[in-house]
Amino acid sequence: MRILHIINGLDIGGAQTVLIGLLRHWKDDMDQHMVLSLMPRAEMAEQVEALDIPIKYVDLCPPRVELSKLLKIRRIVRSFHPDVIQTWLYHANLIGGVGSRLAVRAPIVWGIHHSLTTRESMKPSTWLVVRWLARLSAFIPSQTIYCSRSALQTHLESGFSRKKTTVIANGVDPDVFRPDPSAHAAVCHELGLPEGVKLIGMFARYHPMKDHSTLLEAAGFLIRRLPDVHFVLAGQGVDRSNTRLQAQMLVAGVQDNVHLLGIRRDMPRLSAAMSLVTLSSFEGEALPVSLCEAMSCGVPCVATRVGDAAALIGDAGIVVEPRNPQQLADAWYRVLAWPESEYLQLSAKARERGVEDYNLSKTIDAYRQVYAALAVSR
Repeated sequence: MRILHIINGLDIGGAQTVLIGLLRHWKDDMDQHMVLSLMPRAEMAEQVEALDIPIKYVDLCPPRVELSKLLKIRRIVRSFHPDVIQTWLYHANLIGGVGSRLAVRAPIVWGIHHSLTTRESMKPSTWLVVRWLARLSAFIPSQTIYCSRSALQTHLESGFSRKKTTVIANGVDPDVFRPDPSAHAAVCHELGLPEGVKLIGMFARYHPMKDHSTLLEAAGFLIRRLPDVHFVLAGQGVDRSNTRLQAQMLVAGVQDNVHLLGIRRDMPRLSAAMSLVTLSSFEGEALPVSLCEAMSCGVPCVATRVGDAAALIGDAGIVVEPRNPQQLADAWYRVLAWPESEYLQLSAKARERGVEDYNLSKTIDAYRQVYAALAVSR
């Protein structure tokens, strides 16, 4: 098969991580992949290039979509002669879907990696894209893949077509994200902390829906009970140049216990180093990749009840209500205060769930079955 992947951009994100994992571990060497990025080159492009997979760039300037850019998409699609076209994320589903439909008759697969949120939490341009996708969902895609049950349900409730849908959960490579006994000491040394301190990590870009303010308020509650606990935050925009985040840390009184690492390229080590990994989002999540990665490393998770977080974590952590900092802090305390034997049992459960239920090989097999069926039917 010749498979074309169209994505908004190759900046760091959950869908991009899933795409690169799929490309890296695709087992059939007879298949050919190409990536078309609507936006200019970004951080994760080098990972695709290292696989000798070609990338084409459209260089869109949002929110405008010029006719010349659609025609460029059309030319690229036609020149590749794809058997299947996979689009990733809202804008790629719309722009890439329309551009591809103008070019070839190959089946188009939409990829949706968010639970649909309220209109007020979205940019007006993104909300407009979602409304157009709902109208076109019965006509453009031959199949729509949702990464979680919650993503499927919220989109169906908003008018997306019920036909030709499937759920394929995000997966993680358990040989990359695995327990690492040396990681904790290494990260403590990097941060200038004594070995053995408790580390709580949240790995998410800085965005209102991620609700870093609730995280920091909850951190203040926990630090009053456990003064030696430290928080490790990483992700796009989560660095010292973020003045709003710095101000929130000062208000919460946690500036000495919170470490802002920004974009990192060593997530397997960072995830494995944590005592627990958390997520404070209040909406927008479908199946958070950072939690999948942490569980595969054998790290218990505490997260808010968003998307499929509760189904993901199961009995390998604790789920709390969004926007409740006291409840979040109490859940952290419960995990950190457990006797070592109980904590190790929780860690083993997390690893087992990660390997068995959210294994990248299962994800790839499911995508391959969808593509093969569509290519044959074509």
